[in-house]
Amino acid sequence: DRDVTGVQTCALPISDDSAVGTLTVASINQANVLPSFDSRGPSFSGAIGPDLCAPGVQIHSAYSTADNAYATLTNSGSDSSHTGGAVALLRNRNRNLNFGQILQLLGNNTNRDLPLTGQNCGEIPSDTEFPNNVYGYGMVYVYAVFRALDESRKLRA
Repeated sequence: DRDVTGVQTCALPISDDSAVGTLTVASINQANVLPSFDSRGPSFSGAIGPDLCAPGVQIHSAYSTADNAYATLTNSGSDSSHTGGAVALLRNRNRNLNFGQILQLLGNNTNRDLPLTGQNCGEIPSDTEFPNNVYGYGMVYVYAVFRALDESRKLRA
C-alpha cells in the first residue's frame, strides 16, 4: 500500500522474525529515507522490524561482468553487506561477542538523526521512539559502535 504521495506505508511487513540470531535490515538512500521497495514492520508475528537500517540505494559496488567492473546498485543486499561488515569488524575486535551483545552494540550506537516520516507502523511513532517499525534502532554507525566498545574496555581496565 502507498499513501497519496506514493510513499510505501506500513502494509508491507517484515516477512519472518522466527529465525533466532538474525538481523533484519532496511535500506536507506543518500537522504536517509527508506525507499518505496523496502519493508516496514511490524513482522507477521508483531515483533519490531527492521532491527537496523543501512545504506542500500545507489551504492557504488564491484560487479560480476569483469574483474575491474563496477556498477551503481540499489537492492537490499547492499544494506545487509554494510551491516554484515560491521558485525565482522566487531567479531574481529572481540571474538567472544554473542548475538545479543552485537545487537546491543549496534542498536545502542546508531545514528537516529533520520528524516521525519509521520508513520506509526505498529502504533510506534517512527519520528520519536526507537526502536520502531520504520528505522528499527536507527542507522548503523560503525564509528560510534567502536567508540563505545573502546570506552567499555577502558572502564573495565
